[in-house]
Amino acid sequence: MSEAGDGARDEVTFRHDEAGTDEAAWRGWRRLQRLPPLDWDGLDHVVVVAAHPDDETLGAAGLMAEASRRGIGVDVVVATLGEASHPRSGTITPEGLSRWRAREVTGAVGLLAPRAVLHLLHLPDGALQQHVPAVTARVAGLAGAGSLVVAPWVGDGHPDHAAAGLGAARAAAAVRARSLEYPVWAWHWSAPADPRVPWRRMIRHPLTPAARRLKRRALALHRSQTHPLSDQPGDETLLRAGFLDHFDRPHEVFVGPRRHAAGPGAPA
Repeated sequence: MSEAGDGARDEVTFRHDEAGTDEAAWRGWRRLQRLPPLDWDGLDHVVVVAAHPDDETLGAAGLMAEASRRGIGVDVVVATLGEASHPRSGTITPEGLSRWRAREVTGAVGLLAPRAVLHLLHLPDGALQQHVPAVTARVAGLAGAGSLVVAPWVGDGHPDHAAAGLGAARAAAAVRARSLEYPVWAWHWSAPADPRVPWRRMIRHPLTPAARRLKRRALALHRSQTHPLSDQPGDETLLRAGFLDHFDRPHEVFVGPRRHAAGPGAPA
């Protein structure tokens, strides 16, 4: 995750260090429990796209673990190394942080899907909007007609998430792959029935107790985001306990394509 400030769209603004929607509100909303399940029929490959290291684990850890369990090939594309996540740190440089976060995502992906191939694009954190074609090209080179491309939701409120989602969607369309998007920051700034969120297009992937434990272990490996870098100003924890509660559910939620098509997703 990179430090969150204003949202990517005019109607979405948030700060990562302000109180967001409590997870209890989401767990008490029955609509999430009634979402249709992800359809695995015909899938022989999964490409998970992340804007920053940890996005893939927050949004799609369980999906990656299930693909691995089924013997489905997994590629993980991480656009940036999140080197801008602590811009006010006086204890680590962006270069040092990028190396740290690369180790974290390598460990997390290896835990979730041991045979997955990890692709680090080394694009600039905070400026991914200028590199959408690079994301599209890499994902299109990996995906095919039997693939499911999973990327951050374009409406998530973070510019890098929007860019990663857009690049992935363009790639999926070009190679006729299925596509889904995962919300991350939307669970923080939105609320049940929020009209800015496309609830009618959402599906869910139930997680077994074993998959939930695996996801917790993978998230714990992203220590640079879930713990302070040090006790110095500028090194504070970015992903706080209340926010992480959104990703300890017995399911993962994804946004389906805008128009009805074969494969996972609900009609718009």
